[in-house]
Amino acid sequence: MTGVNSVKGWREGKNFIIFKDGTKMNYNTPEMRIGGIVMGDRTLNYNGNFIIKDYKNKIESNTVFNYRVILPLKKLIN
Repeated sequence: MTGVNSVKGWREGKNFIIFKDGTKMNYNTPEMRIGGIVMGDRTLNYNGNFIIKDYKNKIESNTVFNYRVILPLKKLIN
């Protein structure tokens, strides 16, 4: 969810890491949400999969990011 105090973004296209030995890895980044643009604490949250693929060595890493927005309490009841 985004509003007047937050923005959402992501990377598009092909993303590569190339090492000196010639190993080339492809990666995809998750969606990013930045809050506190106008007021409040500045926050950065990722939501989705961060995937790195190494085709030369035939391995893949998948890290899942998932955040929950917890709305502030309006009133505490005793």
